[in-house]
Amino acid sequence: MTILLRRPRLIVEITEEQRDALTKHLQWGIRRRVFSNVIDTMIEAFETDSKTALAGFISGKLKIVVTDEPRKARNGRSKKLA
Repeated sequence: MTILLRRPRLIVEITEEQRDALTKHLQWGIRRRVFSNVIDTMIEAFETDSKTALAGFISGKLKIVVTDEPRKARNGRSKKLA
């Protein structure tokens, strides 16, 4: 018997405007990589200060910024941008 393992999925409701903007800027094949990095950034913020991070994300005051510094991967190694 073969067991198929599925990766966990995150389903989020978005507006039509958000969908249209994402479709314009992100092709389907790249979305998983982009959102995986966004989620890693959110987890990092939550692990630093969960209450402040949650309040910041909900209020829109906490933003994702671009830096030249590679972010550490969850395994402790530096992630390099391709």
